[in-house]
Amino acid sequence: MTTPTVAPKTIHPFEAAGLGKAPFKCTGMSENVFVIPGFGGGSKAGGSCQYCGTGIRYEYHIVSSDGKKFHVGCDCVEKVSAKGSRLLTEAEKVKRDFDRNKREETRRNKAEATLQAQRDTNGGLTNWELAQKQ
Repeated sequence: MTTPTVAPKTIHPFEAAGLGKAPFKCTGMSENVFVIPGFGGGSKAGGSCQYCGTGIRYEYHIVSSDGKKFHVGCDCVEKVSAKGSRLLTEAEKVKRDFDRNKREETRRNKAEATLQAQRDTNGGLTNWELAQKQ
């Protein structure tokens, strides 16, 4: 008679690295950049992945089930997550939201710069305000 074998529980790579207990949740994303002064606005990654140590510009904020918080790069999130997993799905949503917010911020900044240029030209009034005044 043979005894049934039980497959050993697989340990999540983040858990094996001492970053907390699985399951993990992606709670946000931020940009961490170091601008090099005197080099025409050149920049480089300002942070590092707490899983692999690689320099990263975009940090995914992860929280373990026991409350430990850490940040990793997008490559590590993809590398340790199965396709369709909760962590990967959350990270993809966070990235979409981050990109959407960044595009909106750029649009607002361009619009404000355009209005400020009009104010500079028109003595403090935008083109619309000038037209309304006349």
